[in-house]
Amino acid sequence: MGDQGHAMVVVEEENKQREYRRGNWTLQMCGSSGSDGSQYSSGSPPLSKKKRKRRKDEGTNNAATTTNNPTSELATTISKGACVLAEALLANEEREKERHKKMLSLEEKTLRIEEIKADLTKQYMDGLLDYINKLANSILALASASKRSTQG
Repeated sequence: MGDQGHAMVVVEEENKQREYRRGNWTLQMCGSSGSDGSQYSSGSPPLSKKKRKRRKDEGTNNAATTTNNPTSELATTISKGACVLAEALLANEEREKERHKKMLSLEEKTLRIEEIKADLTKQYMDGLLDYINKLANSILALASASKRSTQG
């Protein structure tokens, strides 16, 4: 009875494996069976027919035993808690990635706005200098005309 309960715990623990791929934590499906009837989800090594049958038989033979075994219940609870925690970590990582993308987008928009502002300031200054030069030329022309009219 102890060995069979231990085997169930091992199977449950194997179902909750985590894999690290391309910088992201991805979880295998917690507590689900693969399409081939094995206790693994996709992405895990397939089991031989003999091992699948043995695990299936262990699961049906020990159904009453596992519900009465506090160690098995504790292991199941710990496994479920670990699965929930891992899913929460994944969700948090996704939120962080989304927040990072939004921050990059905001930084790009801020840079574009600053470039536009600098360009408009340059255009404003160029226009202001042009008008000041025209005003200075007009004042010189008016002073010259006034001087000629008083002399002449």
